[in-house]
Amino acid sequence: MNGFGAKRRAGSPADGASSDDGRKRKGNGALDRRKKVTTTNGKNANTSKPRPSNVTAFGTDTTDYDTDPGTYDTEANSTYAKRIYDQLRKDRILPPKWPSDPGNPASKGAMAKYRETSKSYRDRGRASLMAAGLIDDPDKPKRLEDAIDFKGICEDMCPNFEKITRITEFDVQQAEKDSQTSFPVISKMVKKLARSAAGQEAPLPMDVRSTAALRRTLDYLVDDLLEDEDNLPVLHGYLWDRTRAIRRDFIFHSSMSAEEMKDQVYCLETIARFHVTSLHLLSRPDVTPEDFSEQQEIEQLGKALLSLMHAYDDSKAQGLVCENETEFRAYQLLFSANQPNILDNVQQEWANPRLWKDSDEIRTAVSLVEALQSTTDLHGPMGTAPHLAVSGAYNTYFKIVENPEVSYTMACFAEIHFGQLRRSMLKTLRRAYWRPKVLARDITPALLNTFLRFDTEDEAIDFVEEHGMSWVPLEDSPDDEYRQYLRTTDGMEFPRLHHTTSETIVEKKRGSRSLSEVIHRSVYEDPSATAASNRSGTEKPFLRSTAKSQSTPNASALQGFQKLTNGFATTQPTETPFSQGTIVSLWHLNWGTLTKRCETDLCSSIIQWIRKNQWRDHYKSIFHALLWPAFKHHS
Repeated sequence: MNGFGAKRRAGSPADGASSDDGRKRKGNGALDRRKKVTTTNGKNANTSKPRPSNVTAFGTDTTDYDTDPGTYDTEANSTYAKRIYDQLRKDRILPPKWPSDPGNPASKGAMAKYRETSKSYRDRGRASLMAAGLIDDPDKPKRLEDAIDFKGICEDMCPNFEKITRITEFDVQQAEKDSQTSFPVISKMVKKLARSAAGQEAPLPMDVRSTAALRRTLDYLVDDLLEDEDNLPVLHGYLWDRTRAIRRDFIFHSSMSAEEMKDQVYCLETIARFHVTSLHLLSRPDVTPEDFSEQQEIEQLGKALLSLMHAYDDSKAQGLVCENETEFRAYQLLFSANQPNILDNVQQEWANPRLWKDSDEIRTAVSLVEALQSTTDLHGPMGTAPHLAVSGAYNTYFKIVENPEVSYTMACFAEIHFGQLRRSMLKTLRRAYWRPKVLARDITPALLNTFLRFDTEDEAIDFVEEHGMSWVPLEDSPDDEYRQYLRTTDGMEFPRLHHTTSETIVEKKRGSRSLSEVIHRSVYEDPSATAASNRSGTEKPFLRSTAKSQSTPNASALQGFQKLTNGFATTQPTETPFSQGTIVSLWHLNWGTLTKRCETDLCSSIIQWIRKNQWRDHYKSIFHALLWPAFKHHS
């Protein structure tokens, strides 16, 4: 029997350890993961594949189906397709004619008759191809190395028989219908995902799309359907299903030429970007579709990445160079940051030292993984004394992500871990400010958000309450939700974390680029354009303005706090103790370092500067606590 249905060992979806690319390949046994690559007559493998002249462009309202099974023929699989169609002609097995208006409900009877005729054509065709030794007989077991090569030869976005079946069963999605009549449009139909089931017949070559058709289909989904990016919340479920079907069709190709492998790598890279971008944009409560699932999005992202890693390995084994390999290996590394010993494992798996020495993307991913692990994991004995200086390590992760040299796609991958990082921060802050007798009044929403880096204080407040903690209002303003402090004596709960979209750290990197552009390639933040405008003064489709949730007093205090800590400020105040160059970032220093590097006059000047700027009490208490060891040392 052939091995097309074999599955790899599954793993945690969040770790990207499972894949739809589960076929067993011929040549080196069941565990071999290398495709056989055929020579393309000396043609440069990096050249783009032209669309056959007889194939109508996808997305038009004209019918692009054909009644001649030998019409569609591409360079990469022309020999295989010609053998299939010649055999059918030899046995006088020709496809039936389509009804004149297949999408019109008035043609219901004609379509039902056409479906039955098509079933007969398929049965006769299958018997002919098996007798000629062009496809395997599923009822006759066979060793894997003896299995017949199989390729998809369908050049439409959807095979003919599926079009017939779905039209007669009224299973046509809105994106596949005419906008005025709501009739199915044959040329807009895209093959849907067909899950494996018991008793399901093996596909024919004309049921599986060629790699060139798969690439054109994906470009149609991204460039045409998402041309208006407001369609993403509406069409996401449709695109999620159709991109899975694209990945599944690749499984049936038992061998690939260099051009076909390029198509596969391109599709998997684009699908991975689609999933991580959708996860970022659709995680806001005001735009999340009813059928959107963060868990399923992450699961399919992991599977697409794992299939892509196998495709890179297959390409390397045949001497092909993939332009974006280091970039996507960096994404895979960051995506799998929570796996034990992930850095050691990838160094062993990635035998090419070029990946580590010459790739800025991988170096960035390694830095992010190390920053994440140093703040969320316990790697050995730790002291029990709470300390706020660890916030510098927490902020390292955010600072790396918001660097303009980090791409928008990399930031979307990094955003996946924001929730667990914020939870760890909250746990540390609660522990640092816990007082046995007098409740600490230091952690206000404004202060907390300087660490958690939400877009608004409202999100920080909700995050705390989701973890079972509460806020205590100030006596002089009991109704002001922004003038309250965290009750650090509350117990902390650990609910399931939800993905949260970040506009201030991640989305700003996108700038004015279209959705299809950021799905097709990596884009970087333009620092000069960020401050000038946000999409020429227009509101982004998925991200609503939240400025009203920031209170003026807290915003003023926050600005002063950022300047003094030098944590996130873009400019330095002209008269601050830090202009002396003695302390670079007080927030990154522990008690011992602070004691050694502080001088009495510098400490005094910092306190004077705090008083001069009339900071709120909770900021004073923080810096008094930080500076007290230095005063005690010099007294």
